[in-house]
Amino acid sequence: MNSLQYAFGATTPSCTLQPQRYCTAIAHKQLGRHTIPLGTCTLRRTLPPGTYLGGKNALRVSCMMEQALAKAGVVKKEQPAPTFTEDSVDQPQKKTLPLLIVFDLDNTLWTPELYQLRLPSSRAPIAGKDVQLFPEAAAILQELAEGGEWTASGTRVAIASRTHKKAWAENLLQQFEIVPGMTLHELICNNGKGGLIEIRTGSKLDHFRRLQKASGVEYEDMLFFDDAFGGKYGNCEPVARELGVLSAHCPKGLNFSIWDAALDAFAAARTSGERYRHHAVVSEKHGVKQVGAENREKKTGANGSGNEGRVKMWNEEKGYGFIESPSSDGDVFAHRSVLAGGLESEDMVSGLAVRFHIGTDAKTGRRCATSVEPAEGISKASGQQAPRRWSTDDPQTGTEDADSLDMPCLSLCQPFATLILNGVKTIETRNNPELLKPYAGQEVMIRIGMRDWPDDKGWRRQMEAAGYSKEDMERLSKPPPSVKKGDIAGVVRLGKTMPNSQLARVIPGGWPSVEQGVCASKEDMMKYSTPIETATWLEKPLRAKGNFAGVWFQNIPASSLENSKDAK
Repeated sequence: MNSLQYAFGATTPSCTLQPQRYCTAIAHKQLGRHTIPLGTCTLRRTLPPGTYLGGKNALRVSCMMEQALAKAGVVKKEQPAPTFTEDSVDQPQKKTLPLLIVFDLDNTLWTPELYQLRLPSSRAPIAGKDVQLFPEAAAILQELAEGGEWTASGTRVAIASRTHKKAWAENLLQQFEIVPGMTLHELICNNGKGGLIEIRTGSKLDHFRRLQKASGVEYEDMLFFDDAFGGKYGNCEPVARELGVLSAHCPKGLNFSIWDAALDAFAAARTSGERYRHHAVVSEKHGVKQVGAENREKKTGANGSGNEGRVKMWNEEKGYGFIESPSSDGDVFAHRSVLAGGLESEDMVSGLAVRFHIGTDAKTGRRCATSVEPAEGISKASGQQAPRRWSTDDPQTGTEDADSLDMPCLSLCQPFATLILNGVKTIETRNNPELLKPYAGQEVMIRIGMRDWPDDKGWRRQMEAAGYSKEDMERLSKPPPSVKKGDIAGVVRLGKTMPNSQLARVIPGGWPSVEQGVCASKEDMMKYSTPIETATWLEKPLRAKGNFAGVWFQNIPASSLENSKDAK
């Protein structure tokens, strides 16, 4: 695109750039001793003073500049653009970025709010005519669409909009073009990977719970932008207080100032490792404001780390339960939405040691846990007991017992436990990337679970594709006669955990090989793969209770491992 130059006959207005991260391009003309500004536009580049506004920079400013200059009666003429290279641009320093950026729509990305439109019932609003993106919001969306550091960090974009004009909003997402060939809807859908769009009436807390479930991203890895702070119809304050999603208040639409401040606050909170710092709202007026601090300070230990207790009961189907603790004056209600530190609903079994903070439910006024994390002795990243070396100490005497080993164990549904130990299933997938990551290169015991996997067809299709006959499927999916459900039946050595897509790039055969190794289709498998490097049966199975959270440690006779047999 040719650069744009403007002239007042013999007088030429100039463009000056402030040497800041987000620079202001100012078109002005000199009349006597006075400099008369004609228009300004914020530029998302760090450029040296005097840098010519040509090439792709003109794309950022031309529209607003043309409008301002036209009002001043400036005549535009085309000139060849001088050479411009990205080498002249000072790139911002890399820092921790959110994995999911969630935007409100009305009065945040675009204006006016849809309920304010007065259109015939037969006509939907037209992007750019009835509804416009805020200029700086459009530039921010353009940056996200261009990728770069956002692609490298795996950042995705989501929408959480509370409106009764759902059809209009969805239609506008399809109309607004962020960069040539990419609409706002396509940006959110992340090139076909599935859109994270919550447009509905009701509480935004529910919006976020659905987004968290759909994306698998922890609340502390999200960043939220909305024009409503608090009160009856507020969004930023309740989302930050109840869920721990760092929120940014942009009452006059998304702009670079609040965008920058929110990213800086997110990086500081994430780097600190202090979860309470995500219970905050960023605004131009108040800076970073902690919300619900009085609830987090209530009944915490002297070091501010919260209460320690154990799960008393947990209903996994409904996603809630109770935690008991001597310091909490009775059992404390907890919902799955407040689980953090890698904990998942399926991990919350009776007796699990946790650390939690107590607050008050905004709707009911009932006392409840506002965050639940693994207690000491459990890996914070994974929510499971931290990996440890095999122990040969007798717990009763404290003396070395060469016949005993303390081994990590994992319980699996049938037929997958048997398929693993028979060498058919060579990849285990989980939604929690930290569950098996600590055990890379280690041996883990496999327990035959008490229940069967409900889908009996998916794994058979993959085995058939791999060339197994029906007779092979029956033989390899059943354990030896001596092995019963509830037995620790074998031992495996785990490889490195990685995203499924990454494994598909490095494994011979690509995705078909991954599907056959997992014994599930690409759509049915979980998000993170852990290769199984070796698998062996124990000569004699060991009975073990299976009410454990993820990976647990079991005392195993050393002779059991010495007499193990290779997978068939």
